[in-house]
Amino acid sequence: MGYIKILGGRVCSTGSIAALVALTLSGCMGEVMPGTVRPTEQAVAAAPAATPIPMPAPSLAGQAGSSIRFSMDKWLDPQGMATQAVSGAFTRFSVDLDQAMDLERLVGASATVSIDLTSLDTGSAPRDVNIEESYFETNLFTTATVDFLITESWAAGAGDGDDAGEHVHVRADASLTLHGTTAPLGSIELLASRVAEGIRVRTKQPIAVRSTSFGMPVAALLTRCGHHGIADAALVEADVIVPAP
Repeated sequence: MGYIKILGGRVCSTGSIAALVALTLSGCMGEVMPGTVRPTEQAVAAAPAATPIPMPAPSLAGQAGSSIRFSMDKWLDPQGMATQAVSGAFTRFSVDLDQAMDLERLVGASATVSIDLTSLDTGSAPRDVNIEESYFETNLFTTATVDFLITESWAAGAGDGDDAGEHVHVRADASLTLHGTTAPLGSIELLASRVAEGIRVRTKQPIAVRSTSFGMPVAALLTRCGHHGIADAALVEADVIVPAP
């Protein structure tokens, strides 16, 4: 599930979710080389509480085709010669935009994608718990965020994408904050398309997110799951729809 809000006090419709890119990681799996791991509340003044402004209710990630998905290989032998893919998705995420998304004015737009790491779904509840507790360490880090800035956009050819409407290629600089560490994701290419529900944004190629860049506790995950190792990187794909002005 996810929602979108526009910074500056204006809240966008929550019908669909937003945002490109993103993030991810493993399924009961760990990293390339097993063992290469690093493993006050203040009282509020007793004043009448302000009436909270209701936030939009999250909409299902499956609606309008919105999703943030990943895939990562786990090792079936000590050498990593035989592998098996584990795939999954994050079902709760939100996106803060600094402006309404407009295909004609994309360059300079920025956004922050916030992903609830406890919403991991790999199709196996026990595996989800193992990954959340031993890999993401959600008792300490419940959220991952992706910050991006669109640096370039250009018209796409009619044959690019499977939507009937207008297509625009987008390039954005992105960084990911995960497990208490922020690291660059580099330049990411996306395809933006105008559709009936708003603007659809998709990653053109999967985004590689490496465990070593974020000091993930790979050894703990491997021990808990009994795996020999995992691939060097998880591959993340996003396909989401944001409201258009």
